[in-house]
Amino acid sequence: MRSYELKFLIIIILLLTINVFTFAYSASDFAYLSEIDRNFLKGNIYFIDLDQQILQKSFNSMNDIRLFDLDGANIDYKMISLKGSYSEPEFVKIIKKDKDENGNQRLYIVTDNKTKEFFSIESSSFEYDFKVIIEASVDGKLFNKVGEDNIYSVSNLSGVLKNKIYLSSGKRSRYFRFTFLDTHDVLEKEFSKHDLLKKVKTNSKDFIYDVKITTTYIGRPLKKYDRLVINNPDFKDDGEKYVYESSFKLPLEEIDLNISNPIFLRNVKIFVSSKDSKFSLNKEVNIYRMILAQGVGNTSIKLDGSYFDRIRIELEKKKGRPFRVNQLSYKWIRKRIYFTVKKNLSRIFFGIGNANLSEKDDAFGDLFKGQDLQTISAVNVKLIDLKRSQEYKKKPVKFEKPKEKSFVDKYLFHIILFIIAFIIIVWILFQFKEES
Repeated sequence: MRSYELKFLIIIILLLTINVFTFAYSASDFAYLSEIDRNFLKGNIYFIDLDQQILQKSFNSMNDIRLFDLDGANIDYKMISLKGSYSEPEFVKIIKKDKDENGNQRLYIVTDNKTKEFFSIESSSFEYDFKVIIEASVDGKLFNKVGEDNIYSVSNLSGVLKNKIYLSSGKRSRYFRFTFLDTHDVLEKEFSKHDLLKKVKTNSKDFIYDVKITTTYIGRPLKKYDRLVINNPDFKDDGEKYVYESSFKLPLEEIDLNISNPIFLRNVKIFVSSKDSKFSLNKEVNIYRMILAQGVGNTSIKLDGSYFDRIRIELEKKKGRPFRVNQLSYKWIRKRIYFTVKKNLSRIFFGIGNANLSEKDDAFGDLFKGQDLQTISAVNVKLIDLKRSQEYKKKPVKFEKPKEKSFVDKYLFHIILFIIAFIIIVWILFQFKEES
């Protein structure tokens, strides 16, 4: 076989084995960029907390966040919402029901001996108003008082609900006893004085017929919420209601209203809009406060969904004392991204701000299916300097998320390459055989 023929064949084989070209990111693809200089080691896991200043720079609901190296090669990451300091609610076992010497309904539960912060009491009864005394015991025989509070609910007023009782001590006890007192301290004695609510008739016997109790165990003390606070929001008087509108780009999940009025009950409607669409109703609840009944009130509104471009808040207007909102807080669970590198690197880039980037594939997350990333040992990486990119194009190239390929599409190139390589190898061997 001649030498030039052999060289020609080698060149063909090299060309056939070159990987398919993949897109590389650069500074011109993002409105904001941060250079992160440190030793990134292959196999280590890293994370970046995405605070308010970072998230507000997103052009596409956090889908435009990218990590890449000096060559522009993509670095896979997994985004999560941080869990708070509590576990998911767990149902506890009710082991007994009886009455005390005064005829008050009681029930007994057994729990794990992990630390508990509060109990939530639920029932099919939609209207109730009781005082509940909680006692704890190590052995289920001798009980000591560890908590006392009112629980209540009104069926025709969404948001007027309280079913949690916090523990002052005995948080690691296994056995607890709940005593229900038909005192109606809150709704009848306080709310009804001001003609805010009708009287509630459900008694404790009916209430505990199918009562369910959950507890939430204390976990690691992680910060759960980030927030954007607006002082003295300018609610407009729209005749029958007060209206406030705002636009921003944050993963909104809850709204808190700080209201100066000591006693109130008002209907609130939250309308949302995304990507220049019309406003649509997201949540309608009642906010309230009764200062004469300690700890009675609710001014928080949890939304359905988490990412909106515009928010419209409508507060019910009533005759009498002016209604004043001192502060408005937009809250969301803190976001975090986890990532690893395929080779040792001394610098990577964090880019954000490109409306044309589609949703990021969570390839990295597949490595840890079924695992809680927050429990994995990882290195905290902070974005020291997230600056406006001077190289950002005014009209960036539109990126398309690749469509899911079929089996044939994925492996056709490799099959053809294998066949061609096999034919070439056989031909080379045949040539050597002829020359020999």
